[in-house]
Amino acid sequence: MSRVGAYQKFARYYDLYVGGFDADLPLYLSLCERSDRILEVGCGTGRVLGAFLDAGYEIDGLDTSPEMLQIAEEKLGAHLQSGRLRLHCGTLDRIPFDQPFDRILVTWFTFNYLIEDREREEFLAHSFETLAPGAAIAMDLLYPRPLQRPETENQWQETTFDVDGRSVLLRQKRRMMGDVEERIQIYREDATSEEILTRRRYVGKEQSARLLEKTGFREVRIVDDYDPSGWHPLRRDEATNQSFVVTARKP
Repeated sequence: MSRVGAYQKFARYYDLYVGGFDADLPLYLSLCERSDRILEVGCGTGRVLGAFLDAGYEIDGLDTSPEMLQIAEEKLGAHLQSGRLRLHCGTLDRIPFDQPFDRILVTWFTFNYLIEDREREEFLAHSFETLAPGAAIAMDLLYPRPLQRPETENQWQETTFDVDGRSVLLRQKRRMMGDVEERIQIYREDATSEEILTRRRYVGKEQSARLLEKTGFREVRIVDDYDPSGWHPLRRDEATNQSFVVTARKP
């Protein structure tokens, strides 16, 4: 299943799945202090966008899923009308932004959905071109659950979501195929059932730094646990044992 096809189905369940997760928001907000032009790549249904708008920022959101963006429009329509929010459907290489950005936020493991080397290289090159000199990119990168908890690999896990009168049962399992995590999710609601297959490529700390530096980025820094005070340069032989955020600056 293509990424677009997966997210066409996933849009209906996305807010249930993400729930009230907000641990990353203070980190993103701290990264964007004194930034006038902010772009979130992989904005989905507007979880991060809403936090920035509530904090008084203007922001652009980019996503490949029209279904996700439609939900974001419904949730944040007043900000679209005021001009403080702009939503774009597509990818960085197809959207002609009129001005460069001060910050690009690649949230919620969006970069990990780029499986092929060419895709990743092109994404970073377009990000570099879309930033102003001295501006920075930040990417939230996945540490796959089968690596973190090997006993769960290829084992079905069940979760029930009961929100706003909806009751949805989720069964999911994950397995590693080399450095790619394959995830199968089955959502059941009333008499309907949707199976969604997604693949995400694992990128460790050292590899993320090499990719960014190869593109031309400098001043690579890493943080675990979304801790705004925890930024540090990549240490020699620093292990990757959980998801992390990496940031780098365009000279």
